[in-house]
Formats: sequence, structure tokens, C-alpha cells
Amino acid sequence: MRFTIILLSFFLLSCSMPLKKGKSEPVYVSLKVQGLRNADFGFLYEKQKGVSLELYKLAQVLLRLKIEDKICLEQACFEKKAFNQRYLGQAYYDDFLEDILRFKPLFEGKNLVQNACGFSQNLQGVNYDIRYQVCDKEMLFIEKKNNIRLSIKKVDNE
Repeated sequence: MRFTIILLSFFLLSCSMPLKKGKSEPVYVSLKVQGLRNADFGFLYEKQKGVSLELYKLAQVLLRLKIEDKICLEQACFEKKAFNQRYLGQAYYDDFLEDILRFKPLFEGKNLVQNACGFSQNLQGVNYDIRYQVCDKEMLFIEKKNNIRLSIKKVDNE
């Protein structure tokens, strides 16, 4: 009897513990990439092993992007370089999009210029021409050759 009560208590308490989804921040995202164009509010979730972005319109999920070992857009999952090639026009390196969503420098900080509120990078290659800026809670990524623009502003939730 005592064992049953302990087992039942353990089961009930473990079910009531909150699931760790990681750090979440409300964001305003403006996005223009091949096949996708959107400007709406959403949430950016950062975990140790990945990041995800959800955009909403009228309380409905409009776009769900999840990056862990693969990049999933809605229900379709891709290898990271394959996703980059398909949606960003260039294979880049595996964690390229995750670095952007985490507001981290690209290409291991190549051409990085520090400024008062963050940094900027101008990167050019045969198939890309990137302007990338991070300033406090705002990020702007522009890739001119493939006509891509992504901006994210972290919204204060106070």
C-alpha cells in the first residue's frame, strides 16, 4: 500500500513539473526569402541545442521554424545546408541560420566591426553579398545577390 501511494505521488508530481522550453522572447520579424514573405509578431525560443521561431497572425501560428540537428519549416525537415541552399540561395555552413537567429557573428567573425550597440559585418563571396548588423535587441540581415532580407526586433514584454 505504501509503495502504491509513493508511486502515485511520484507520478502526479512528475506530471505537474513544467517542461523546459528554453528562453523565449517576443519578437517582431520581417522576412523576405525565396518562397516566404511575412512581417508579424512571434516568439523566438532559444535552447542549448537549438532555436525555434514561431510567427503568429490573429492568434494562429503562421510560420514555425525549428533548428536542432536539422532545420524544420512547418512539417518539412531538411539537412541544414540543403535548407540554406533552398531558401537562402547558398549552402553556407551548417549553423549559419542559427547564428543569425541567435544574433551571433557570421563566418567566425570575419570582417566584424564592433560599434557602440553591437557589431556589423559586410561579407562578399562569389555567390553572396551580405550586410549583417546587430544592435542591442535588433538584427538586420540583407543578402543582395539572392534578394533576401530578414530583420528581427526583440520586443520588451514589460
